[in-house]
Order: sequence, then C-alpha cells, then structure tokens
Amino acid sequence: LTSHLSLLPDLRGALAVAAVSFLAAHFWFWIHERKEPPRQKPALTLAPSTNGRAQKKEVPPSILDILRPQESAYYQVNSLQFGRAFVYHFFWAPSSNNGIAFFHRPDVCMSGAGWKATQDVHELTVRVGSFNTRWYVFAFERDQQKILQAWSAWRDGASQSLVFHEGWSTLWKSQAQIWALIRQGRRITNTEIVSVILEAEPENEKTLARCIHQLFQF
Repeated sequence: LTSHLSLLPDLRGALAVAAVSFLAAHFWFWIHERKEPPRQKPALTLAPSTNGRAQKKEVPPSILDILRPQESAYYQVNSLQFGRAFVYHFFWAPSSNNGIAFFHRPDVCMSGAGWKATQDVHELTVRVGSFNTRWYVFAFERDQQKILQAWSAWRDGASQSLVFHEGWSTLWKSQAQIWALIRQGRRITNTEIVSVILEAEPENEKTLARCIHQLFQF
C-alpha cells in the first residue's frame, strides 16, 4: 500500500493554494460587506401622502406560499387622478438564494392566470423623489377587462435590467446580474419586487407614471 501511495502526485501544494484562495475570497467579501452592509429594508416605500387613500389588504395566501418573501404588502388605492390601483410589494432579506423572485414575473404568472398580453413589454422611467426608477409595462386583457401593470425588480436598492422577449431563457439571464454585485465584493443581497396595476386602457401610460410618482418614495 505504501508503494502505491508513493506513486500518487503530491497534492499538498494544490491544497494549500485552494485553502489560501478560499480564505482570501471570504476576506474580500467580509471587508466589503462590513464597509457597505446589505440593505435590511426595502428601497421603495409608500409615500406618507397615500396613507389616507391606501387600504391595506391581506396578500392572498396562494401568492405567499409560492414566493415566500420575508415582508409583503398589498394595497388598494383610490384616487380621482388615476382611478383604482392595486399595489403589491414583496421583499426578501439579504441572501445568496433569492432567485425565486425572478421566476414569477407578469409575462409568466399573469398568462398562467388566463390574462392575454395585448402589447409588447417595454420600459418606463418614472421619477420617484430625486431618483429615476425603471419599470416594465405590461398590458393584459381577460373577459373584456383591460389592465395596465408596471413591474420593477431591485437588488440591494439597484434596479435590475431584464429582457422579456426571448422566452424562458431570460429568466436565467437575470441571475447573471448577481455577478456584477460579486465583483463589488457583495455575495448576498436583498431582493425587492413591486407591482402596480391600474384598471385602465393600455394607452394610458401617463396615468400609470403619475400613479407611481405619487405612491412611492425612495
């Protein structure tokens, strides 16, 4: 047995390099996360001016069972300016495994619930406070009812850029953006999803933008 073991390559050098690399990587993350800890709270919140108009409702248990966020909220907001809005807000605490949020998007879930898309998805930039925020606009129709939905995804307060016209493969591409954060020394991030739905005609995007501008603060 000893003679056979002597024929094996000496792996001590490779193991030492691997151990040093492992410790160096953890030290890299520790330094950056200590300097700039992951956000523990959502970036977007309802503006105080909506308190009198926003009625908080229970998030359907079927949604919570699938998404399993750490924080969730569902509001119905009535306004003379934009009619009735339905607002969903989900937040996942800092973790390296928050990808489930990106697998439940309007182009997948709304279609599964019987809603038919009536136009292509496109970006909408809305000013919230002193920041420009990125939203994706969807238009759906079901049983002669039309809705307009704005959907936005965030990681550690940074809006995520997504592509919706290439099918299911884009769901995996969304996970690639985490590497940009890793290069910054951040291995764990929070994830935040916000959805605003209006009972409105698909052409009424100005009303949707005004609704978002009034509802949120950053």
